[in-house]
Formats: sequence, structure tokens, C-alpha cells
Amino acid sequence: MNYLKLDECQIRAVYRVHSRNLTFGAFDGNDGFVGIRTKFNSRFLFTEYHYNALAFATVRPLEKVGEVPASISLDLSFGAMNEIDQRPLVFEGIAAQGGKGWCDARTGEPVEDARPVSIPNLELFRFLDTFTDSPKLL
Repeated sequence: MNYLKLDECQIRAVYRVHSRNLTFGAFDGNDGFVGIRTKFNSRFLFTEYHYNALAFATVRPLEKVGEVPASISLDLSFGAMNEIDQRPLVFEGIAAQGGKGWCDARTGEPVEDARPVSIPNLELFRFLDTFTDSPKLL
């Protein structure tokens, strides 16, 4: 089978791929392919790398099947939020080492009961999901 070389891949192009965890992936321009991974009945954005880029990389692009619109970011997530009250969070260093720990991103005040979760890039997820036939679990 003929695989595309790393220098043949186009930024923002979506490829059908052979890899460990992805079936389709958008090339991010940094040797990675962002796609949807399924693990423990959860589906999420995940990056795997071109087989020529790193020792343990697994992505072997087969063919270009689309392109991510310029209006959609290729970032997997947009920071963190508190699962309890959905306020945006930033990490200001380990509290035991003099940092403030998880803080409210708007006020800078520490959040004592923070339960940080990633803010997923749902727009990219939904776009890439159009290339799969997987059950919609997100």
C-alpha cells in the first residue's frame, strides 16, 4: 500500500489513515493528525503522529478526503473549566510549592473545590465526526 510521506501532507487536510487509534485525521502541520479516538465508550479528539516523524508514531496517511474549514481551530481543547460550576480555570502552580493551584480565569482567585475538566473543541469534533460511521457517543 502506498502511504503519503510527511512532506506530502497538507496543513488542515483530512486524510483517511492507518494508525493505532484513528481512522481519519486532520494534519496539524506539526507532524500530527487530529482525529476522533474511542476508548472505554468515550469519544474524544486525539493527536497521533506521522510514522516518519517519531520513533513510536503510527499514522500512515492513505488519501486526502477533505479539508478543515479555516474558521475551525485545530486545537484539541480550549483550556479548562470547573466541572462543578463551569467557570473557566487556569493553573497557577502547585499550591504546596508556593503556587495558587487552580484559579478562576476571570478573577485570578484560587478555587478550593476545583474539579478541572478540558473544554473540548466541539466544532472540530463535529466536523471530523462527519467522516466516520461510528456511533455518536459524545
